[in-house]
Amino acid sequence: MGLKEEVEAQRELNRLLKENARLKAQVPPTTKAPVQKDNFRLSVSARGSVQVDGVCARPVALYPDQWQEILAKGPAILAFIEANKSSLRKLGGDGIREDLKSYDARIK
Repeated sequence: MGLKEEVEAQRELNRLLKENARLKAQVPPTTKAPVQKDNFRLSVSARGSVQVDGVCARPVALYPDQWQEILAKGPAILAFIEANKSSLRKLGGDGIREDLKSYDARIK
């Protein structure tokens, strides 16, 4: 690589670094607020949704109006869970579904 190409590559690198810093400055930081459980956290995602961490392997993120709709239907959801308790699977405290624990033990 000649001197001219090297200088041009350095200019392009500097331009990209400045653009990267400018773009990072535009993205609001995620604000985390610890809640009751050790691993249960609420945060505001970069896209403005309410994100719940610690419920399952991946965060659960919904926009405020979606959370409000779900929370308003809380009694109906709880009644449904109670009515269908025998058909529903339960996730153990270790993150493994109760019905898969025996299978998981066999493959280890």
